[in-house]
Amino acid sequence: MDIPFLLNNVQLGNFTKEEIFMEQERTSEAITRLSGKIPRGYKEAMNSDEREEWMSAIHEELENMQRMEVFEIAPLDKKQHIINGGWVFAKKVDNLSGKTCYKA
Repeated sequence: MDIPFLLNNVQLGNFTKEEIFMEQERTSEAITRLSGKIPRGYKEAMNSDEREEWMSAIHEELENMQRMEVFEIAPLDKKQHIINGGWVFAKKVDNLSGKTCYKA
């Protein structure tokens, strides 16, 4: 499959049937794989040739989260546990400049 074929067959909207949703998920993942190397996690991003771009995207996202007060650093009570998280990476192209933007 090539990217033009995949792009022409993507349906947008709300899906009630699980089969249609899963098909769209697979199509989306295929587009991502074919359109360039998008890291699937932090380690992959740090080992890529675009490490600096991904680090910049991570720092930008952390600054935005801090500015918007998404989280608050607090001591951990013995009865509490930390919720694990992970990074999701994406590349987006600016429509006006054609420049690739790295998102984390």
